[in-house]
Amino acid sequence: MGRLTGLDHAIRFDTDNRSGGCQLAFGVYDPDHTIAGASISYDFQVSGGGNAGQCGNAGTYQMPVQTFRTCGPNVRVDTDGRSGWCDLTFTVSGRSDVGLDVQFYPDGDTGQCVNALPAGQYRTAYQGNPVTIGIDADNRSGGCQFPLRLRRF
Repeated sequence: MGRLTGLDHAIRFDTDNRSGGCQLAFGVYDPDHTIAGASISYDFQVSGGGNAGQCGNAGTYQMPVQTFRTCGPNVRVDTDGRSGWCDLTFTVSGRSDVGLDVQFYPDGDTGQCVNALPAGQYRTAYQGNPVTIGIDADNRSGGCQFPLRLRRF
């Protein structure tokens, strides 16, 4: 197995009703070409019936897999008291032996983290199996923890 690692720390969403939001972008640093040929994308959309102003720069973007550190386009998470949430979907293609483990769990009100699992459990995006999380961190206690890790099977 190659030297694939995840984040040292979780990303935490807690946007509430305060001004501003969070910019989020993804990339894979692959200096040894361990996952050459793999393609990973992220799709960012407002939930059905939700307020699109909470999910800035909605669309589908490639997560660059490069021998240098870089990220794809930013998306903006600004979930507050408005209706709905932001769906973030990860898709892996090009190789059947690469998976992106997505951990998503609440550290307060569980309703803020749509499709959450208990801490320590992951859903894996792999070829033919996308994973979607819903970010709805809006003026309730706590937020959502979001660690990722990349691995080969």
